[in-house]
Amino acid sequence: MIAKDNNLQVTFSKRRTGLFKKASELCTLCDAKIGLVVFSPTNKDFSFGDPSIDAVIDYYQMSQELAKQRKEAQECFWGAAPIEEINGERVDQLKSTLVNLKKNVLGVVESQNIVEGAAIPPPPHIFTGGASSSNNPLPPPPQPPTKEF
Repeated sequence: MIAKDNNLQVTFSKRRTGLFKKASELCTLCDAKIGLVVFSPTNKDFSFGDPSIDAVIDYYQMSQELAKQRKEAQECFWGAAPIEEINGERVDQLKSTLVNLKKNVLGVVESQNIVEGAAIPPPPHIFTGGASSSNNPLPPPPQPPTKEF
């Protein structure tokens, strides 16, 4: 620790200047957004920010708020959680929800069929082959022989 107050202030000023210079280089070379706040031995504050200290603080506060909102959403809506964080209990909850959804969809489809009074016709067959058929065109049907007079 430096004993004399004058030497302490000079050392602080040199170190602060060097620190701010390195922060500026980091911003320029890496396109980083940096905010530094340094307090002198006499409790005077010095700040450096790129693009500005206020912009960096606002960005930090906004990202903290977004992280908080994301966490709250994940707690309220289990589907908002990243797939890696879904545990066994949440998988069971997902399975149960999907089973209920399937029942609800089938119920709506059945009620629409009853209201319309007719069953939904099966989709027309577009291709004549089976499931593994290629989409090659079929040869034309044979023509009946022509009579010559």
